[in-house]
Amino acid sequence: MSSDNADAPTLLCVIFDVNPSIWQLREKYAQSGVTKFDELVQSLIVFVNSFLLSNRCNQIYIIANHPEFSSIAYPQNLGGTGSKPEDTGGLENAICEALTSIIRVSCHKTPPEIAMNALPRSLGNALCIINGQLIRSPLKFEPRILVLQISRDNPSAYTSIMNCIFSTQKIGAPIDTMVFARDDSRFLQQASYLSGGIYLRPDDQTDHLQLLTSHYLASNSTRSKLLRMPFQQVVDFKATCFCHGKAIEYAFMCSVCLALTCEASEVCATCGI
Repeated sequence: MSSDNADAPTLLCVIFDVNPSIWQLREKYAQSGVTKFDELVQSLIVFVNSFLLSNRCNQIYIIANHPEFSSIAYPQNLGGTGSKPEDTGGLENAICEALTSIIRVSCHKTPPEIAMNALPRSLGNALCIINGQLIRSPLKFEPRILVLQISRDNPSAYTSIMNCIFSTQKIGAPIDTMVFARDDSRFLQQASYLSGGIYLRPDDQTDHLQLLTSHYLASNSTRSKLLRMPFQQVVDFKATCFCHGKAIEYAFMCSVCLALTCEASEVCATCGI
């Protein structure tokens, strides 16, 4: 632990999926082993407190990923710094009120089965926060992104998400992911694998607090030197075509907008070139 990065503070952006349609279905058809919104929020608060107390210079931002928009839920006042350990007294109420008020906004446009349109925007918000802090702050932060996802992949968001992945690679910000959907997220599998993060889709979702503290609490440098982190054995690297939204191994790519299609065409249906 004598290296320069051993005690480096962490800048963490948590992207919390607040899809009201899916959370309401979970409450209506409660099943054993499936997490609920209030339970996950409480576990997130415990995780945030533990994260802030592990290093007094750590900073955290919580971004609400709603199907129709992306919003910074905490801290409410973006005055240049995130939450600090001495702020934890009002942290619980602030996070609960912010996420609860956002989840009450109903989905009008996006069907729940593909409601993941805001994820690229949420990743973009996280990247903007990280870039701003890395430029302005005198501290040498270790940036990291944590995605708590319940929605399924939206094929139309593939290119935007891949662009965000490439950006996180450049600034050295791993994308950690915990998926609570019934199926794996191909997009987030690729995001975690390519950025050096951790991908989990637990069979028993009620263990989310234990998984958060045991896998996602440690800093990047601590992970690489002291901990044996879970290895992502299966990664689906298939791309998604823009024309039909299908997973494909081989695709035709537009040289201008990089749109992918499963069939050759003289005119790009995305940009018209």
